[in-house]
Amino acid sequence: MPKKRKQLKLQDIRKDESGTYTYQGEMYKFRGDFGAHIKKGWLFTCIIALAAVGGGLLPATGMMDTWYVIIPYAATVGAAGFIVYRMVHWTSGKGELRSYNYERTARNFGVNIYILLVTSGITLVSETVHLFINGLGEYGKGAIILLICMAIVFLGGLALLKHIKSAEWDVRQP
Repeated sequence: MPKKRKQLKLQDIRKDESGTYTYQGEMYKFRGDFGAHIKKGWLFTCIIALAAVGGGLLPATGMMDTWYVIIPYAATVGAAGFIVYRMVHWTSGKGELRSYNYERTARNFGVNIYILLVTSGITLVSETVHLFINGLGEYGKGAIILLICMAIVFLGGLALLKHIKSAEWDVRQP
């Protein structure tokens, strides 16, 4: 763990009167129905993750040793995995996040989604270019499914971004 992040975690943990260590820093509390908000967020996240992985399950013309399709696709799968990781962090707080967790998850979630949007968009464009250059070939159905899955990932990312940006948080001082 980087030293700066460790210091952020430890700076607000202090000993109280009874001698136990407790967190005494800022807390961010979700404003609204956290349960309904998180269910919708998980719905978008699951759709993104399943479409990202599902796009590569069938052989597609561009996925057969074409680096300019494989690399962005692999980055899309990695970005989708990181979105799942962020959602786990966001859910684990149950509507209340410590300041360092808020900085890592709720505040910076959009950056991770933008990376997903860029990588899935590049995969869409690169597979389309490959299809125009080389045709459908014997794995045309897989190529069409890959394009559909990447479009679902892209649109799901846009929906998740809008959903995450709609979240409102109240700050509670110690």
